[in-house]
Amino acid sequence: MRSFKDINPFVQIFYFAAAAGTVMLCRNPAISALACAASLAVRIIRKKDGALRAVFFNIAVITASALINIVFSHNGRTVLVFVNDTPITLEALAYGAFTGAAITAVLNITSVFTDVMTSDRLLYIFGRLSPKTALLLSMTLGAVPRLIRRTREVSDAQRVSGGTGDDSIPDRLRTGARVASIMLTWSLETGIVTADSMTARGFGTCRRTAFSTFRFRRSDACLTAAVAALTALCALPAALGALDFEFYPSAAALPLSPAAITAYCAYTALILLPTILDTAETIKWKYLLSKI
Repeated sequence: MRSFKDINPFVQIFYFAAAAGTVMLCRNPAISALACAASLAVRIIRKKDGALRAVFFNIAVITASALINIVFSHNGRTVLVFVNDTPITLEALAYGAFTGAAITAVLNITSVFTDVMTSDRLLYIFGRLSPKTALLLSMTLGAVPRLIRRTREVSDAQRVSGGTGDDSIPDRLRTGARVASIMLTWSLETGIVTADSMTARGFGTCRRTAFSTFRFRRSDACLTAAVAALTALCALPAALGALDFEFYPSAAALPLSPAAITAYCAYTALILLPTILDTAETIKWKYLLSKI
């Protein structure tokens, strides 16, 4: 078995679609909580992000979602407090937290997606189906980190040259506007240069081909079957109503039937699949090196 970054791109995109689609379509707080926690762990382990920063971001999104929901929704029987004769209910708070957990889980999965799905993998998947879409996706994924890196360079140059002034709010606004103007000009110039370069190379005048070294191996077929099986173990209980959960008018009991518990375990394994593969690959290599 290979590590997650080395498997076929079709298997990878199938995994991401299954992981994100399940948490978006399943209205169950346990699924959202498991997805949020497991996807956060995968994001920290794979991308080597700062753990505290990633955890703080997830908590901030969940808290903001819960607060926004109790402001606009006052349904529910369990009233926590009245604010100007407006009830703040436990059910609205729980539903907002549930929505925030689902959002953070999708964001974490998307973050890992952008790290794994490089431009050559996107071209391999969409190159034959829709070359223009593949080119647009690959250029977008490449432009975003490049734009962030260039913004940091411009900000550092402004700070070193003394163009940031003091720390007052008006100076910060002027510095931000100056950096934004520089980045807008740079983006337009880069777009013009890219368009001229593509025109000079005859882009759009004939059908383009793409070379790739990706092959669909037996391990990819086994992994595809595993992802499909884990997804089915989540989808079937949800379709049969074993994962149904109602927040209003009062929160129901969390489903804990055998089918529901199976779905919880299957989805946790599905989310943690990249970490499981990478850990198995690391253990295998350490074992082989110990035999040398």
